[in-house]
Amino acid sequence: MKKVLILTVGGSCDPLVNAIKNHQPDFVYFVCSKDSRQVVDGPGKPCKRGDEGLPSIVAQTGLPPERFRIVELSDPDELGLCYREIISTIKKDLSERFADEPLEIVANYTGGTKTMSVALSLAGLNADWDLEFNRGPRTDLVKIRGGDVPVLMDRWQVYACQQLKTIDGFWSRFYYAEAMELASSMLKHPLSPELKALFQTVYTCSKAFDAWDRFHHREAYELLQSFGKDFGRYVQVLSWLARRETPYLLVSDIVRNAERRAAQKRFDDAVARLYRAVELLAQARIETKYGLQTGKFPFARLPEEMKKSLSGAVDEKGNVSLALRRSYEFLAAERDPLGELFKQQENKVLNALKKRNYSILAHGTEPIDEDVYREVSDVLLNFLAKGLELVQEKK
Repeated sequence: MKKVLILTVGGSCDPLVNAIKNHQPDFVYFVCSKDSRQVVDGPGKPCKRGDEGLPSIVAQTGLPPERFRIVELSDPDELGLCYREIISTIKKDLSERFADEPLEIVANYTGGTKTMSVALSLAGLNADWDLEFNRGPRTDLVKIRGGDVPVLMDRWQVYACQQLKTIDGFWSRFYYAEAMELASSMLKHPLSPELKALFQTVYTCSKAFDAWDRFHHREAYELLQSFGKDFGRYVQVLSWLARRETPYLLVSDIVRNAERRAAQKRFDDAVARLYRAVELLAQARIETKYGLQTGKFPFARLPEEMKKSLSGAVDEKGNVSLALRRSYEFLAAERDPLGELFKQQENKVLNALKKRNYSILAHGTEPIDEDVYREVSDVLLNFLAKGLELVQEKK
C-alpha cells in the first residue's frame, strides 16, 4: 500500500520537513498560497529557522519532482474556495495518478493559514483521509518552531457528530432506511466504545421504525422492545399491532403511514394508503361487529336490495366478495353508524376516491400532485376520523 501525505504550507518549514521524514511517503501534495509556494521548492534558502536561512522543503527532504505536486490556492482566506480546490484537485489527481491502487492518505493541517487548515480538515473528513497535526513546544502564540512530531487526530469523533446530525435529519423526514444504512456504515469505523454503542442503538431503532413503515409490526416490536424506557408507548402500540388485537388500530396506523408519505412528497403512495384505510375500516367493522369477512361474504346474509346486483358473482361456496362501496352499502342497510356516516358523506368520499383511481398507482397514468392530495386527504381523513370515533364508541 502506498502512502500519500497532504500538507498545508505556511511560513514554518520545520513541521512539514518533520512530517515528511517521519512518514517517508510515496507522494506528497503541498497545499499552499502564492506567497508560501516558494518554501516548497524555491531556489536558495527560502525556509527560515530564526535568523538562519535553510533550503526549500523538497531540498531538505530529498523529494524528487515526480514524487510531489504543488496545489496553489487562488485565495487562502476563502474557506469554500479552498475546500473546493483542495478536494477537487487532489481527488482527481489521485484517481489519475494511482488508479485503483490501495492508498493510505494522511492530511496534515499544521501549516498554512487557519482557513487552509480548516479546509483541509473538512476535505479529509469528507474524503475519508486520516487527519494529522504536528504537536510540539510553542515558544509563542504564532507557530510551532521545532521539536514537533506529527500525531494522528481522532477524526471519527468529529465525523460522528456530522453523521449524527445527518441521521437526525433523516429521522425528522421519516427516512429510516437511510438512517439505518448510515449508522451501519459508521459501525465499520474505529469509534470509541461510547460512540459504537450510540450508533448501534441508532441502527437498531432506525431498523425498527423502517420495519414499522413497511407494516412489519412484529419485527418492529421485537427490535424496539428493549428500548421500552425511551419508546414505551410505541412498544405498546406495536405489541397490539403485531397481535392484531385491535383491528381499528391498524386503520389508524395506515393513516399515520399515509401522512408520513405525504410529508415526503410521495403523494401517490399517500393516497393509496388512505384508500386502503377507508376500505379496511369497513372490513374491520364487518368482521368485529358481524363476524363476517368481506372477501368471502355469505350471499344469503346480504340485504335483499343487494342480492340482485351480486347474484352473478356468487362462488361455488355461496360467497361473494364485497369491495369498498359494497361493504359500506351493507353497513348502511344494517343501520350501522359507520354505514350511516358513509351515506351522509358518500358523494364527497366517492369523488375523492375517483381522484385516487386516476393515480398511476391505481387505474390511471397520471401522478398525484400536492393539490390533489390535499383535496383527497381533507375528505378522507375527516371521514376516517369520524368513522373511527363512531365504531369505537358504538361497539
